[in-house]
Amino acid sequence: MKQLLKISSAALVAISTLSAVAAPHDPIADYRVEAIPFSFQPGKNMDDLMALKEEFAKLSEEGDTQYSAYILTPHFVSQGSGPIENDYDGVWIGVAPNASAIAKGLRNYLENGSRLDSKFQKVISFRQRMLNRGEIIYRGDDDDAEGPVFAMFSTCRLKEGASRTSMRAVNSAWSARVAELGFSSSSHVWWAGFGVPDALQGAFISARFFPNVEAWGESLDGLGANGMFASAEWRALRETRNCGPARTYFGSAFYEAE
Repeated sequence: MKQLLKISSAALVAISTLSAVAAPHDPIADYRVEAIPFSFQPGKNMDDLMALKEEFAKLSEEGDTQYSAYILTPHFVSQGSGPIENDYDGVWIGVAPNASAIAKGLRNYLENGSRLDSKFQKVISFRQRMLNRGEIIYRGDDDDAEGPVFAMFSTCRLKEGASRTSMRAVNSAWSARVAELGFSSSSHVWWAGFGVPDALQGAFISARFFPNVEAWGESLDGLGANGMFASAEWRALRETRNCGPARTYFGSAFYEAE
């Protein structure tokens, strides 16, 4: 499976060009990310949800949409402390290159997806739906790794005197130093947008994606062993933002647009 939230070249036009011309403190690229925490209907589980993959893919391809979907399963999570509904079984993550692509996918679903929607309603329910703006701050070397990825999120706020530009710069520097030590991960930021709860007003989500859970464990041990949590890069990162406790999820692809 492609790395979760690796934006494909079809979804983000000329990503290599963006990387080449972006200023050092600009994101590599931005995108739109939809988050829907959901619960399974009684008697339903992940197998029932994944059984709808082919029908969703057919609908998306016939509508020529640029919307990719992933399922996050909570792992190290205290649900009551997160910015989303306290009682949920998973989170649907939808990714598109821009708001126009989100709108096109929504129109296609409303006009042609009523049959599929009725099937979804029999499997999952949800009471919350958010649309945020994502930024790729640093792209790891293992974005094409196969298998379920491992995602780590923290809810953060900029400190007084810090800016988005300065936060991107130190985030990128930290990520590059981590990569130099041989630990692979990609760094993203999700800025609060439509439908977010009060807990996310004025906040953002720091998101880091690992090719698998083993890579996350190796990184955590390796960073400590190499003194990275006492490094200048770590101090600079902490000087730009206040973040709450990290929470982790397994991520699996539901549909990846081409």
